[in-house]
Amino acid sequence: MSKLFETDERGERYTFERDLNGKVIAERGFDGQERRYERDMDGTVLVTHLPNGTTIHHQHDLAGRLTYSRYPDGSWEAWEYDRAGRLCKASNPHGETVFERDALGRIIREIQNGHAIEHCYDSRSRLTHTLSGLGADVSYGYDDAGLPESVKAIVQGMPHPWEARMQHDRLGRETLRTMTGGVACAMLYDGVGRPSRQSVTRGGHSLYSRSYRWDDDFRLSHAHDAISGRIVRYLYDDFGSLAEAEYGDGARQWRNPDVMGNVYDSTDRTDRTYAR
Repeated sequence: MSKLFETDERGERYTFERDLNGKVIAERGFDGQERRYERDMDGTVLVTHLPNGTTIHHQHDLAGRLTYSRYPDGSWEAWEYDRAGRLCKASNPHGETVFERDALGRIIREIQNGHAIEHCYDSRSRLTHTLSGLGADVSYGYDDAGLPESVKAIVQGMPHPWEARMQHDRLGRETLRTMTGGVACAMLYDGVGRPSRQSVTRGGHSLYSRSYRWDDDFRLSHAHDAISGRIVRYLYDDFGSLAEAEYGDGARQWRNPDVMGNVYDSTDRTDRTYAR
C-alpha cells in the first residue's frame, strides 16, 4: 500500500491511501475525518465507511455502473441505464424519475411520481417546447444565428402568458430583453466587449441605471448608479483579486482572504470564523 499527501497553506495534510493496484481505499481530510472504501477484485467500491460510522453498501452492473446504494437506516437509492449506458431511471423510497429519450439520445419525456414533462426539439437539436403535466407550457424561439430570441410561458391558472424577447448584437451579446409588464433590460458594451452600461425600465420609468469603468487590466474600477448618484470604487490586491469596495459615503466593504482563501469583511479578519 502507498499514501499520497496533499498539503495546504497551513501545512495540514489531505491523505489518500491506495492499495497495490493504485486504487484509493481511504482518504483523510484536512479536518482529520477519514472515509474508507472496500473494493472487490476488480477495484469496484462495494462498501463505503463514512467518518461518523455510517456504512453504505453499493451494487454495480456488469459495466461497472452504480445501480444501488443501501444505508443503515433502511433507505436506498437505485439507478437504471439503457443499452447505451445513459441514465433512464432513478429512484428512492420517496419516488422515482424515469427518462425517455429519442434516437439521438435527447430527453423527450421525464416522469416523476406520475407527473410528466415533455420536451420537443428542432432539426438543430435546440429545445423548442416544454410541456408539464402540472399545467406549464413553455416555448422557445431562436433567431437566424441560433441565439435565443423568445421565451413564452403559459401557466395554468394565470390569466395571461409571460413572455420575454431578446435582441443581440453581431457578436452574439444580448443587448435588449423585453418582458411582460413593460419591463425592458438593456446592456451596452465598450469596444473590447466589457459591459459599459446597464439599465432596467418599466413603462418608460427608470428602475435601474448603472455604468461601469474598467482599468487597463480588464478589472472593474468604478460603478456609477445614475439614479442614486452613488459611485463605488473597486480595489484589488497584488494578485489581481478583488480586495475592497469603497463607497461614495466613505463606507468600505472588505474582501480580505486568509492563506486558505477564506474571505473576511475586515482588515484583521476577526468578523467571522470558518470551520476546518
